[in-house]
Amino acid sequence: MQKIMKLMLTLVLLTAGVGGVKAQGETDITTLPWVQKAQGCTQDFNNVNGGTVYGTDAGGTNISYVDVSAYGTIKLYGTAGQTARLFINREETGDVTDKYTFSVTLDVNGVATFDCNTVLTKQPLAQYIHLNGVKAQSWNTTLNLSKITVSGSAITFPEPDPFILPDGEVEINTLPWVNQGQGCANNLGIETDAPIYGTDAGPNNGNLSYIDATDYSAVKLYGPDGTVRLFINRAEYASGTYQFYVTIKDGVGTLNMADVYTAQEGATYIHINGVKASTPGAKAQVNHITLVEKPFLAQRKALREKIAEASRYSNTFYSAASYEALQDAIAAAEAAILATNSTAESLTAAEEALDAAVSGLQIAEGYRELVAEDFFQWDAVRNPTSRTSLDWHQAVVGTSTGQPFGDSSVDKLNYANLRQYDKLIVTVSAGTPRFLFNRDVDEGQWNADETQSHLIDNTKGDANSWHSKYFSNEGNTYIVDLKQMLTDKGIVNLNAIKGANYGNVTVTGMYLYRESDPDTYGIIGPLVGGWEVEDKEMTEGLMGMYSYTFTDEFHATQSAYEYKLRANKTWDNSYQLPASGNKTWTPEEVGGYYNLTIKADVLTNSLDVEAVPVTETHTATFTTNNLDWEEVYAFVWTEGQKNFLGEWPGTKLEATDGVYTVNFESVKGTVAPEKIIFNNGKDDPDKEQTGDLDWEDGYAYVCDLNYFVMSENLFGNWEASDAQMMTKNNDGTYTLNLEGKVLSANQEYKVMKDLGGKTSWYPDGDNRVIGISMAGTYDIAISFNPADNSITEAMSIYKNISGAGYATYCSPYALNFDGTGVQAYIAKVEGNEVKFYEVTNAPANTGLLLKAPEGTYKVKMETITGEGATDATGNALIGVLSETTINKKGIFVLMNDPEIGVGFYKTSAESFTVGANTAYIDAISGARSFIALDGEATAIEGIAAEKNLNGEIFNLQGQRVMKAQKGLYIINGKKVVVK
Repeated sequence: MQKIMKLMLTLVLLTAGVGGVKAQGETDITTLPWVQKAQGCTQDFNNVNGGTVYGTDAGGTNISYVDVSAYGTIKLYGTAGQTARLFINREETGDVTDKYTFSVTLDVNGVATFDCNTVLTKQPLAQYIHLNGVKAQSWNTTLNLSKITVSGSAITFPEPDPFILPDGEVEINTLPWVNQGQGCANNLGIETDAPIYGTDAGPNNGNLSYIDATDYSAVKLYGPDGTVRLFINRAEYASGTYQFYVTIKDGVGTLNMADVYTAQEGATYIHINGVKASTPGAKAQVNHITLVEKPFLAQRKALREKIAEASRYSNTFYSAASYEALQDAIAAAEAAILATNSTAESLTAAEEALDAAVSGLQIAEGYRELVAEDFFQWDAVRNPTSRTSLDWHQAVVGTSTGQPFGDSSVDKLNYANLRQYDKLIVTVSAGTPRFLFNRDVDEGQWNADETQSHLIDNTKGDANSWHSKYFSNEGNTYIVDLKQMLTDKGIVNLNAIKGANYGNVTVTGMYLYRESDPDTYGIIGPLVGGWEVEDKEMTEGLMGMYSYTFTDEFHATQSAYEYKLRANKTWDNSYQLPASGNKTWTPEEVGGYYNLTIKADVLTNSLDVEAVPVTETHTATFTTNNLDWEEVYAFVWTEGQKNFLGEWPGTKLEATDGVYTVNFESVKGTVAPEKIIFNNGKDDPDKEQTGDLDWEDGYAYVCDLNYFVMSENLFGNWEASDAQMMTKNNDGTYTLNLEGKVLSANQEYKVMKDLGGKTSWYPDGDNRVIGISMAGTYDIAISFNPADNSITEAMSIYKNISGAGYATYCSPYALNFDGTGVQAYIAKVEGNEVKFYEVTNAPANTGLLLKAPEGTYKVKMETITGEGATDATGNALIGVLSETTINKKGIFVLMNDPEIGVGFYKTSAESFTVGANTAYIDAISGARSFIALDGEATAIEGIAAEKNLNGEIFNLQGQRVMKAQKGLYIINGKKVVVK
C-alpha cells in the first residue's frame, strides 16, 4: 500500500462577528478617515462587474488610503464563497502586483479575516498598513459586502533600514529602465530565488531590459553576506561573458566596471540587466544596489548624446574623407568617456572635435537631403498653395517617434513630389520605416488588387505583392525605387514616413539620389495627377509625334480632366509649356476604366485623346448538394448602389447537370458586385436562402445543409466564426463532442441550421442550458435530431486520484464508474466493523471512497434507474459539496500517516474542516481511533493499538511531521500558521 497522499485543506476564517453583526472590539472602516481622498474613493459594497468595492485600485505616488496600522486584523462580511482582493501599501510598492495584492475568501458564514502580519511576507520592510482599496478577485466577478471592519492590536514592524547612501553613489532604482516592457523585478530586501532586481531572462531580439550604467565606475551591493550574480550586456554577449559573481562580505560587495570591459573585449557600454542568486534555485538577499559615479558625470552624458547624434550619419551619402574624419572623432570621444583619468578639458576637447567633424561632412555627388522645403500643400487641381512650416509637417531625425516626416494624417494634398529623383534612401537606428506614397483619394488605402489601391504602403502585403518592387533594404538602410514608381504610376508623391505597425522608428538620415537630367516631353494636369512636374513621359514617334498610353487601363474618377503638354523639364522643378493651352477630356462614365492614349504633335502643339471603355464579365456557379429546392434564384447587389440581376428574389438560374450558372456584364471600375444570395424564389413562410455571401468572380458556390453549435460559454462568443460544426451520423442525427472543457458555471448554447456556410436559423426553442453545479473538467457530447429538433447531452467529469491511491468524493451528479478504471465504494457500519461495498453507479450527493492508481479519470454523469440502480441507504460516508466545518469530536477523515499508512483517522479536536466534494465517516460510538484499509478495500477493521492523533502535526499534504517549522500546518484538526 502506498503511504503518500495529498490532503487538500482550505482555511476557513472564523470570527465572532458572523452574519454582519459587528463583534466586540471591531471598528467599522467607514468611520476611519481617508488620506488624499481627492484621488477618488469608491464605496460600492455590491459590485457585480469586478470593479472596486471600497477605496481605489489605481496606482500612483499620491494614491488614497485608510491608515489601519493601529490594527492587526481586517474583516470582510458579505456573501459566502466570494473572493476579494485587498490593495495594501500600493503607493509604496508601485505596480508590483504580487507585492501589494492579497486575496481572501469569505467562508460559509460570509466572513473573511485578514491577518495584517501577512503583509510582511510580501513587504518585509513595511512600516505601516495602508489599505488602498478592496476589489473583486477578477473582472466580471461579483463581490457583495455588507461591511469591512478592523480590530486587534497593531503588528510589530521590522526595524527601519539604517542604510545611508554614501557620497558619490546613486541608488540603482532611481535610474530609468530601457525596454522595461520586457519585465523588471524589484525584490530588494527580500530573500528570494527569483531575480532580486531586473531580469535574468534571455535576450529578445536584442531588446532585453537594462539599466544604462556606462557612466559609472562600479556597482555596489549591500546586504547579508553571500554571493550573487550580475547579468551585464546579456543582449549582446555570450553566456560565458555576461555573468559576474560578486561576494558580499561585511555587508557590501563591489564590481568594478573595468572588470567588465576586460571580460567583454571591445565593449563600450555597461548595461545591467539584473541581479540574482549565485546558482540556479539558490536564494539570496540584497537590500540596496548603488552605482559609483565617475568624475564629470554630467559632461560625460552630454558627450554621449553628441556621439549618438553623430553616429546617425551614413557613409552612403558623404565623401569618404569627411566620413572617415567623423568616425575618428567618434572613436576619440568614446575613449574620452571610458577613460578613468578623463578631465573636464579632455572631455571638452573631444566634444569640440566631434562638432567640427559633423560640420565638415560633405555630401557625395548625386545625393541631397530630403528636407522640409520639399513638402508642399496642393489644391484640388494639384497646384502648390504653400510650403514648409505647416502644422502637419514634422522633420524629426535621430529621435524615436511614430511620425518622422510628412503629414501624420496622410492627406492626399500634402506631399513632397519626388518624381525628378531616382531613389529615396532612409537610414534608421531602431524600428522599421513605413513609406506612404501616392494617396489619391481621401483616406485611400493600399489594396492587394493594384487597380483598387489608392495608396502605396511598403508595410502591406508580402514579397510577392505588386508594390514590393519599389522597396528594398540592406540592414538598416531602406531604399525606395522612385524611378520605377514613376514609370508605373506616373506620380511619386511622398505623403509621409511613419513607424511600421504603428510603432516607433528612429530615422538617422533621409536622402534623395539622381543620376542625370532628362530632356523629355510629357503630360501634366489633373489627368495625370496635377499641374506640378508630375507628368507622364511620352514616347517619341515619327515627324514630331509623341504619345502616351495607359497600358494598365485608366480609371476615370472625375467627370472631366484637364491636361497640357510640357517640355524640357529640369532638376530645379522648372519646365516649359507650349502655347497650346489646356485640353479637356470627358469620360463616358465616371468610375469606368478606359484604354486611353494621349497623342501630341509638338510641331503644331496639338493634343488628342483616344479612349475605349473597358467592360468585364462576371460569372459564378452554384450547386445544391442536399437541398430540395424546385427553383434556384440569384440576387446580386452592391450596397446602396445597384442590383445587377433585378429586385428580390433576383434572376432565375438555369442548371446543367445540377450546376447553376450566374453570368452578367458591367463596365469595369464603375460599380462592382459585392454580395450574392441564392434562394428558392418563394415568399415567407416557405422562403429559404443562403446568407449574404461575398461575391467572387469565378467562384463555385456550394450549398450544404449542416448543423453547428454556437455558445458564448463554451467557445468565447456567439459569432459564427467561433462555432463548432456537428458531425452527421448514419441515422441522420448530428453530434458534437467536446473534450477537456474546464467549466465553473451553467453553459448556454444553441444548435444552428447552416446553409451555404454563411447564414443560419435557430430551430424552435430557447437556448439550451447545461447545468454545471460543480467546477471541474468535463467531456460533453451534444446530439441533435433535425426530425423533431430534439437535443440531448451526455457528459463525463474528470477526477484526479493522488499517489496515495485513495480519495473520498461527493458529486452533485449521479455517476457511472463502469469501465473507468476507478473502484467506488459506499460504507456501512456492521456491528463493530465498518465495511466498504463496491458500487458501479452512485446517486447524486453520495459519499464515496475511490480507489485507483495515481492519475486522471473520466467518470460518466448519468442516472441509473430500475434494476441495477445503487441503493445508498445507510451509507456511513457523509458527503459534502462545499468546504464544511464539522463541530464535533471523533469523526473519521481519510489521511496518510507515514508510519501507519492510508486510512480513516479519528479526530480529537472539537471541530474539523473537510474540503469541498469530499466525504467523512461520522463519529461511531466505541470506535477505535484508526480504521485501516485492507488490500482489496472491501472491508475496514479496527487495529489492535489505538492511534491517538491529539497533538500530532500534519502538513498540507496530509503527512505527519515531527516538528513544525515556519509555514501552515494541521494541528488538532485546525490550520495553524507557524512563524
